[in-house]
Parts: sequence; C-alpha cells; structure tokens
Amino acid sequence: MCMCHSKENTAVTLKGFRLPKSVVPVRYKLRLTPGIKVTSRVAEADEVVYKFTGREQIKINVIEATDRIVLHASNLEIHDAYIVNKKGQRLVGTVTFDPENEFAIISFDGVVARGRWTLHTRFTGIHNTKLKGFYLSQWTDAEGEQHQIFTTQFESIDARQTFPCFDEPGMKATFDIQLIVDKNLVALSNGRDVKTEYFGDKKIVTYARTPKMSTYLVAFSVGEFESSEPVWANGKEIRVWSIPGKEHMKSFALKVAKFGVEWYENFFDRPYFGGDKIDMIAIPDFAAGAMENTGLITYRDTALLIDESKASHSELERICEVVLHELDHQWNGNEVTMDDWNGLGLNESFATIMAYVAMNDMFPDWHVFNKFGVARAGAFALDSLKSTHAVEIPVSHPNDIQQFFDQITYEKGGSLLFQIIQYMGFATFRHGMRIYMQRHALGNTMVSQLWDALEAGCKAEGNNTPVRAIMDAWWNTAGHPLLSVRQSDDPGAVIVSQNKFQFLPQGDKDTWPMMLHVRYKLSKLVGADVIVEDKVLFNEHEMTLKLGGSFGHESIKWVVLNAGGSGFYRVGYSYALRNKLLADLQSLQVIE
Repeated sequence: MCMCHSKENTAVTLKGFRLPKSVVPVRYKLRLTPGIKVTSRVAEADEVVYKFTGREQIKINVIEATDRIVLHASNLEIHDAYIVNKKGQRLVGTVTFDPENEFAIISFDGVVARGRWTLHTRFTGIHNTKLKGFYLSQWTDAEGEQHQIFTTQFESIDARQTFPCFDEPGMKATFDIQLIVDKNLVALSNGRDVKTEYFGDKKIVTYARTPKMSTYLVAFSVGEFESSEPVWANGKEIRVWSIPGKEHMKSFALKVAKFGVEWYENFFDRPYFGGDKIDMIAIPDFAAGAMENTGLITYRDTALLIDESKASHSELERICEVVLHELDHQWNGNEVTMDDWNGLGLNESFATIMAYVAMNDMFPDWHVFNKFGVARAGAFALDSLKSTHAVEIPVSHPNDIQQFFDQITYEKGGSLLFQIIQYMGFATFRHGMRIYMQRHALGNTMVSQLWDALEAGCKAEGNNTPVRAIMDAWWNTAGHPLLSVRQSDDPGAVIVSQNKFQFLPQGDKDTWPMMLHVRYKLSKLVGADVIVEDKVLFNEHEMTLKLGGSFGHESIKWVVLNAGGSGFYRVGYSYALRNKLLADLQSLQVIE
C-alpha cells in the first residue's frame, strides 16, 4: 500500500474515483534515483530489494480556490509536500491517503488561491517485480552473473506507483526529467539526453522536455544496454536497444521502423510530435507485447529482436505488425489521446488496423489482410457470447480498465474500422484522419469527434457516407449480425435479412446499418458473363437487393456478400447460392 506521512497519518475516502477538475497540471519537473540496493531482515533471512527516491515539482493551474489538492499515488512513501506561488507564498501540506481510489490528498495550512502554483514533494518507492510501475527486470549472462534493469510500464494506471501525479489521460502536461544512475549504466527516457554531469561513481542525465502528453506515456529504462547503429527517417534518429550480444537481431525492426515513421508522417500529413529521436528497447521481462511510450517504445524482446536470416515468415510478420502498431500510436493515442479509458478503442482499435494498412504497403506480396482475417476470428468467437461487450463501455472503476485490453477492443474494433475504410475508400479515410489530427493535436478526444472528422473527410471528397450514424451503432452495440441471403423470384435479385448471431440465441433484435461490399457474377442471355462490384448501405431487417443495374435481363451465377472480407458480420447463403459459389471457388479471395 501507499505509505504517506502526515501529522495524523489518517486515511480518508472521497466520493468517486475521478480527480477534481479544479486543479490541472501544466509541467512536471521530476528527478529520480533508481536502483538503490537495500538489504533487510525478513523471517531470519536477508532479503534484497531495490528502492528509488524522487523529488518532484509540478506546476499547476488552480482554477478554483481550495485548501487541498488531490492527485494519485500508490505504493509510495511521501516524505513532505508544500506549495509555492509566484509571489513566494508558501503553504505546507499534510498528506492523507484514500487507498480505494489511490488518491494522495494534500491538505494545506491556508487557502490555495486561483492561479499558478508549484507543488513540491519528496518520495520513495520500491522497484517491484510485478512488471508494472517502475519495476525490476533481471537477466543472466553467459557466466551466470545476474544483472538488473529498472524499467517502466505505466499503462494504464501505474505512473502513480512511481511519482505522485494526475494519472488520468485527460490531465496532460509536459515533463522535464532527470535520472541519477551509476555512471556505467545507460539511462533512457522519453526525450533525448541533453546533458550528463558526473560526480563520483554517479551521473545525472537530463532529458529534453517532452511534448504535452498523458502520464501513462512517461518512461525510463536503466541498465547495461547496447544500441544499434541509428537509422534516420525524415530527420528522426531511430535506434534499437537491448542487453548485450543481440546486435545481429536488430536490423529488421530498424528497417520496419524507418518505413513506418515515413509512412505515418505522409499518411497523417504531419511530423512525429515527440522530438527528433525514437528509441525502441527490448526488455527481457515485459508483460505486454509492447508499449508506445513517446520516444521510448518498450518491447518484450521476442516482439522486437529477430535474426532475419533464420526467421520464419510468421515471425517476421509478427515483429513488423508490432513495430508498426506502436508507431501508429505516436499519432493515434500519444499526440491525440482518448479523453478517458472508455475510449480505449481510439488507441488500440486504430493501431490494430493501421499496422496492417501500413504493412500491406511495405510488403504487398505478404497479403497481410488474410492474416488479419485469421486474427479477428477470435474476436468473432468472443463477440458471439452473451458476455461480450461493445467496443466502448463505461469505466465503473480504474481496476476495470485492464480487462478492456481484449480482442473486442483490438480485433473487433480494428475490424469495424477496416469495414468503414473499405466502404468510404482509403483516400477519403486519409483525408478524414488528417482533419482529425489537425483539429485535436496535443489534445484529448471522444470517439464521436473522430466520426465527425471522417464524415467531414467524406463531404470534402463528395462522399455522403453518414459515418457517425453508422459507426455509433456498430461501436456501441455488443455482438454482430448474421446476414442470410437467398435468391429472389427475380433472377437478378437476392433477398438479404439480418439477425444477431449468438452461440446461444437470446432473442435480441438489434439491427445494424450494413455497409455491404458485394461482388457478383451475372450470366447474360447475350454476350459474355460479367463480374460487378457494388457498395450498398441498408438499415432494415430485410431488403431485396437488385443486382445488375442496367445490364438487362440476367441471372446470378454467384454472389459474395462480403467482398474483400472487410465486414464484421457472418453470411449464411441459401443452399442454391452456396452451391453456385462452391462451383467457382477460384473466384474467392482467401479472406472471403
């Protein structure tokens, strides 16, 4: 638990888990000393733990006068706290703790008036081994000697385990960071190191100020790391870091990262916002596949390092996908960030599909959307259960956030975006995304603002797709439809109906706005057969779909109701239509 010193050392509980909006951070100045080895006696045995100490100054904007400031802290010992304004007025704080909501509540011996103040704290924490917060990772060399790495994983709510902070995505600020470490260690953070001062066997490393960003994107890694040679992408220096002996496993990730930075800068029509360097580091102990920290992207080592000469195709695909996923986050998530964790799809759904879109351009012969079709199969299965959830659902408590990092948010959300991209067209989608980034750069958004930007992109391209109405329905509805299709008495038409698909039907009557991408083959009475593609939007339970347009009297040889495989729905063909498809299977793409 978080140990907070105060005169009374009492604990209090506030109503609700959201921070008050009366105080907002502007800039953090943070100095940390990690890796302090401490030996303690536990159960008649010596136990070695590693601690860190820190000093912090947070420039804050007090919007409403108050006598206390509430921010997040967990598993920290806060030694003292006080606040100072520009006139030199100083108020001393007393710290109490709300353990349920992980709040540090600093009560002052006077009123904190409206305006700019600087909050000062000193604190101590422990490097845990739970792979979150500022944690301890260990590796063993060829001689059997054990080495320590001190690194971070703050998403979603674990920055508060390292420094007292306003640990919500909407509470953005800039960060001035310093690390005090052993002089023989490499110390990395979000910004480029701009100054190193040596004293004895220690050094203080000062990093460039970060852009305005959320606390969950702050990162540090300290250890015996080796760097690749850099590659450059539009003036940004990219390096891969690892424990020693891995140099031969870095070239593929570097090649992908260079392509990715250049591709995304072109796609969004704006430069990478995080400065002039991007470090990617392989960590031996890492809970997730990777984490998109601005300027210091952390990876599980197997998701970044590979010997390209010996790797299988699937292994190369996996690393390419992960690197491009994390790079997309630098725009979708880091520069423009969800307002709160219920908007996680703005981060993860987008990075999921954008990685495949970029990868398809880098390696067109890989046919990566076939792999995407396989990856989303798990989302189809999960979304067929009664226990499924919509892509966006309310967060009832911060402890619930982690469960939303699932196949619904990643693969289903990515599939819904794939569906609208294919329907509106890639160029129109790109236009809408550029509008979105321009409108909300360095800010926080809700998903409705994304749909509005995409719809604006449609209108600018002369496209009347009602993006918000369509995507609100799909994004906020659990489950997905089964489309049943049968031939009409009219030989040039089919009848399409929709019902909710569930393994154990519950009688739900949801109706989705269907974006059909239809491909069909017509057998003409005169002349050669013809293959036609149409896009159709319908929002009824059942409709008759006239195929063939102005081709005259014709009959359907076969029809594919989800051409390109982009739709997140299942299709059930009548016996007659299914047999027509089976007779001409070579006309189907693999994903179909």
